[in-house]
Amino acid sequence: MQYAIILTFDKESNSLLRAVWQSIVDVGLPQPLIDTNVRPHMTLGVCGSLNKEPFLIELEECAVKYLQFNIRLSSVGLFTTDQKVIYYCVTPTDYLIQLHREFHNMFSNFADGLWDYFHPGIWVPHVTISEGLKTEQISEAVEIVSQIDFPLVCRVEEIVLVDVKQLEEINAYKLAGE
Repeated sequence: MQYAIILTFDKESNSLLRAVWQSIVDVGLPQPLIDTNVRPHMTLGVCGSLNKEPFLIELEECAVKYLQFNIRLSSVGLFTTDQKVIYYCVTPTDYLIQLHREFHNMFSNFADGLWDYFHPGIWVPHVTISEGLKTEQISEAVEIVSQIDFPLVCRVEEIVLVDVKQLEEINAYKLAGE
């Protein structure tokens, strides 16, 4: 079973990003998460298998170590993989890079088949808006997702375990308040 670990946002950011997802769907472009309980997010890592129970104990302990923090969505990006992913670029900060590195080191103790995209030094922090686009749909998608005012500041509040195949959030843990 594949799992992802994601960071999710405050209610206001979540609503705004869901509205962008809906704008994509309204014109017939793909947004596979819109009808699931998986919220807009930034992915920290994905694995092919996970020693889930001990990992969840460690993840809960990890969550209280990290303060909630803001990220800046600064522009629109495109991954040109077969899936053609449109996303909002997250401006990296020292805090975010350090959190990701520490998380990855912990995650690798419990997970097998870690996806290379999410390894430190390779990871591109982003918030996916649409994936599974055809080449001819890219310009329309970029036009739609570019209609927000950049930069957009989002508050990261939770770290969440997701079942990738079922597209379902399994466990969510609040990050420490300030």
